[in-house]
Amino acid sequence: FREPQSDFEVAVPILYLPGGSLYHPTRDSIAGIHEERCKQKIVVTGTFPTRQSESGVLVETIRDPENPERLIFLRWENGSATIFHHIEREGRIFLPPDPTSRSFPLLSLPDGLLPCGNPAELLAAICCLISKFVRLGHEQLLIVGSFVLASWFPDCFEAAPYLWVVGPFGSAKTTLLKLLSCLCRRGLIAGDLRAGSLYKLTDTWDPTLILDELELGNAGANAELRRLLRSGSVPGVPAFRNGQRFSTYGLKVIGSREPIGDPALLSRGPIVSLLPADDDLLPLDEAAMQQIAREYQAMLLTFRLKNHLAVKNFRMPPNALQGLTARTKQIARALTAPLLGDPEGTAEILAILGEYDEESLIERSLEPEWLVAESLFDLVHEGLDAGRVASEILIGGVAAHVNKKLADHGEDFRLKARRAGRVVKGLGLRTKRLGRWGRGLSLTSSVKRKIHEIARQLGFDRRAIVPFSALEHGYGGPPCSLCEETGVTGGLRFVDIKKSRSAACPLPQRRPVFDHMAANDKENRALAQEDGDQPS
Repeated sequence: FREPQSDFEVAVPILYLPGGSLYHPTRDSIAGIHEERCKQKIVVTGTFPTRQSESGVLVETIRDPENPERLIFLRWENGSATIFHHIEREGRIFLPPDPTSRSFPLLSLPDGLLPCGNPAELLAAICCLISKFVRLGHEQLLIVGSFVLASWFPDCFEAAPYLWVVGPFGSAKTTLLKLLSCLCRRGLIAGDLRAGSLYKLTDTWDPTLILDELELGNAGANAELRRLLRSGSVPGVPAFRNGQRFSTYGLKVIGSREPIGDPALLSRGPIVSLLPADDDLLPLDEAAMQQIAREYQAMLLTFRLKNHLAVKNFRMPPNALQGLTARTKQIARALTAPLLGDPEGTAEILAILGEYDEESLIERSLEPEWLVAESLFDLVHEGLDAGRVASEILIGGVAAHVNKKLADHGEDFRLKARRAGRVVKGLGLRTKRLGRWGRGLSLTSSVKRKIHEIARQLGFDRRAIVPFSALEHGYGGPPCSLCEETGVTGGLRFVDIKKSRSAACPLPQRRPVFDHMAANDKENRALAQEDGDQPS
């Protein structure tokens, strides 16, 4: 090449013709060289950017079958695949990353396409494979297998499910996590991760992040990591650092010795529990992992390309998710959508998630919002059997009710009245000053209805406030019209004890305490006049 003599001159190659004379390029050829060199080159590390005009077109990064140390693009359109070493679009050249560089993580990537079968067959094959290396029950295998399928469609869900893998040392947690790194889309396993690495890795590489032995304490760094994990299950909620935007969205697998003590984070996905087993299972060495990744990554990529549009447009019937909380409904949609309506697999997964939903409600019942809402729900039903319901509730009384319940359950933390007031406002209930007693709620009909609606939205009902002895017999106490209207009866039977008792054995009419005091005063005056004393 001849060096340019000025900034405006383009460096052109020196070429000689077969006769030995010097080749002089034309102005048009020089302009073409300049245009080619001015094109912006972009290395695509994550998901390839698609345009709205290219509906049905998918571009995936795969390993070159002829050279595993090189990456290439696979373009899928109308059921056929085409290989590209780079893609030009609108004056830009898109290139795959260099897998030999030190910044390239050990992502699991396919090196081609293989037949995948229908969703039920593929799910059965994945469950069968996992059972050869890890001892899991049928329900747990089904959850893990459906999570693997869901990991290939992160761009199709309203929320990405997490998978919690818990168990003591020696329970094969790491073996299961390694298997998942071979099976999940862009699987990336890490044994130690800080908050800064989390948002950089997920933003740059779009992996299915698999974290081993994650222990989150109360330190400041762990608190930041918890916040990023909470926001990372929903697309379009980026983190900002130094003015730059980072996406933390994606499916994640988190392994630890015990479930994390954060109900909000724990609600992001189902839990798979492992125990040490003496079974003679296959060892998962490096050769086995490479063989599994080579075979299943190609099958699962074919499954994604053929069914991407169907999974994205799949909708569960509304009544199929009835009774589940909003978070569990999101998890259910993500885990069942890749099955594309397979009745048997879908029914089993929904049944498992229904049990998980009940357990998660117990975990969340110790959150301030649930504690306060449940206490309010309990307080508005006090006195129904005697026909004497409260007309006002003090915030201090709500806090006292919460703390009594916590003490009864053996919990060692307490809720202060000021915190209870903030929670009440956060639930959408307006407090007001009740004379010299302080702030509280006037239990008008609209406020009572609002409390019932909050109970329904948070996922609890009359079963949460009745004694266990009554619950065993399906008895829920006196009837409440608002419970019937808002659908929070919990399937219990209700009996108007006050009416039944008065019909069988009428009770004397009770007068307010103030009237009894007035009657006693009159009797005392009469006695004093008879004795000749004058009342003071």
